[in-house]
Amino acid sequence: MNLKSKLSGAFAALVLLTGLQSILAVGPFAHAFAQQDEVGEVTFQIGQASIERAGKGVPATRGAKVQVGDVLKTAEGGHLHIRFVDGALVSLRPASHLQVQAYQFNAERPADSTVKFTLVVGSVRAISGKAAESAKERFRLNTPFVAIGVRGTDFVTRVDANRVAAVVNQGAIVFAPLDAICRADALGPCAGDRARLITADMRALVEFANNQLAPIVRPLDAAAGKELIVPVSPEETSNTLKRSRNELDAQSKSVDKIEAQVVPAASVPLVWGRWTNMAVYGDIEIKHFLEAIKDRKGTIGTENFSLFRYESSPLRFDTNAGVHSFRLEQSAANFIPVNSQVALPASVLRGSLTVDFGARTFGSYLDLLSSTGVRGNLLGIGSVDERGIFLMDAADARVRGAVGRNADSAGLTFERTVQDAGKFHGVTIWGK
Repeated sequence: MNLKSKLSGAFAALVLLTGLQSILAVGPFAHAFAQQDEVGEVTFQIGQASIERAGKGVPATRGAKVQVGDVLKTAEGGHLHIRFVDGALVSLRPASHLQVQAYQFNAERPADSTVKFTLVVGSVRAISGKAAESAKERFRLNTPFVAIGVRGTDFVTRVDANRVAAVVNQGAIVFAPLDAICRADALGPCAGDRARLITADMRALVEFANNQLAPIVRPLDAAAGKELIVPVSPEETSNTLKRSRNELDAQSKSVDKIEAQVVPAASVPLVWGRWTNMAVYGDIEIKHFLEAIKDRKGTIGTENFSLFRYESSPLRFDTNAGVHSFRLEQSAANFIPVNSQVALPASVLRGSLTVDFGARTFGSYLDLLSSTGVRGNLLGIGSVDERGIFLMDAADARVRGAVGRNADSAGLTFERTVQDAGKFHGVTIWGK
């Protein structure tokens, strides 16, 4: 086993141990807060479900009270809804275990409230109540590998043996892997290069496996039918988990906003947004994603960047939309050598891109050069869907892209591994 594999294994073990400590050793943390004895109530129940309290299990029937320290469990086919004292709503889906680690709601001073859960396994949908809305820095949902903070939110999280995924229905979450910076025993959203802020407008799924270096963000529609995570399940359409339009609008306003741009979004329909501080060299201005998303919607994304598109109405390209050839207008790229984490300058020397909506395919060629003289080329051939989003995955290359409205422009991000040398990363903008 090489040094990289050993370090990767040790890191994964540290993250897993940190997560398990948050699940199995919650007593000292939980009792550091003054807690209400009863903090919630089961309002809806389907199938087998139980509440584990002080080592004993009691049925989780409608009207059952929920206390701090309880572990809520559902069997296959089981489903629970819980309403908490601050109005928060939680839907626990089948084969799931959720622990209430801390729940302190101060009605007179809501900003002093504390809420902390651990999703051990399975899926949960959570809609913030007054505690999380007023004390965002004191809310946390932990999983064995990831911490989730909120910005006034309705979100769904799923935990499997080696993977955590989440989608946002309203508002935003901060999704960050547990590590020495993002600690399981802390509260609130985590910061750092590995943290990702996901908003509902992005229509994205964020996921992290314990063998990854950072979370991956990708279009939610691209995962349809392939994921065991659903934004809203049929059981959750009942009145016990509905909220008024006014409440949801009020929540969404609590997401961090940026000042309006001087340049209208319609005049710059495709903009690259940045998730991390990864260095990218070139002639594209890559904005912070909060600025890029202003008046635009997320299309495709990677662990480093996302492409945001202006849509006055949802874009649809049928098979009669024709064949479109684009020319490379702007590019930005870097190169990370083997056994290094330092990004070096790189260039896209030339490229071509053709999108054929009739055949639902695209083809792209890029000629790449690093500042150290490493050459690489990328031939991407893949599929295009009706929204104008195109994807390609290969053993040594990956392409993600989207066309702009009227198919008059396009954006493409790429990764290309050169054997025994390193990996190119980059983003591009194309016109006609």
